[in-house]
Amino acid sequence: MRRPILHAFALLLLLPQLADAQQPDRTLARKYYKAGKQAYAAGEYETAAKEFSAGYLHDPKPAFLINIAQSQRKAGDLEQAAHYYREYLRKAPDSPLAPQVQGLIKEIDEEIERKEIEQQKKPPPTVMVAQPPAPPPPRPGPRPFYKKWWFWAGVGAVVVAGVGVGVYAGTRGPDYVESGGLGSVSW
Repeated sequence: MRRPILHAFALLLLLPQLADAQQPDRTLARKYYKAGKQAYAAGEYETAAKEFSAGYLHDPKPAFLINIAQSQRKAGDLEQAAHYYREYLRKAPDSPLAPQVQGLIKEIDEEIERKEIEQQKKPPPTVMVAQPPAPPPPRPGPRPFYKKWWFWAGVGAVVVAGVGVGVYAGTRGPDYVESGGLGSVSW
């Protein structure tokens, strides 16, 4: 019999804390809003959506839903953007932004439908069949003799011998004229 009384007493003690948990934490929500706004301005749309979502959890104002939807749309997640726009219209049907939001929902739905049609038109990806490896290149035949080292070594030896004979012959004086003979004219 004491247990239900204890539970009731504990519940009475916790009611103020539960009531505080139900109250929006506007300070924390404002912090998340500012962080989301900065991320959105920096082009970090996924981060902005997370920040705005956290702010919405702390203070569920419909304006957060617009910010989340815009961030999701800019990030390319059109399905989530449409969801949050619709949620905004559900929470604030009399908002002055309602016609504009309905137009955005219509645009997003058309874009989603267009993408689905494009996906259906695309042919299925082709399956690549592994090709057998190419045969190795043919082995070169025997090299011709004029590409071998010994051929050019012989040509070099003949050239050196020819140059040596030419130098010897060119530097030798006209000794046959001095040794007697009919003589010749030296120029």
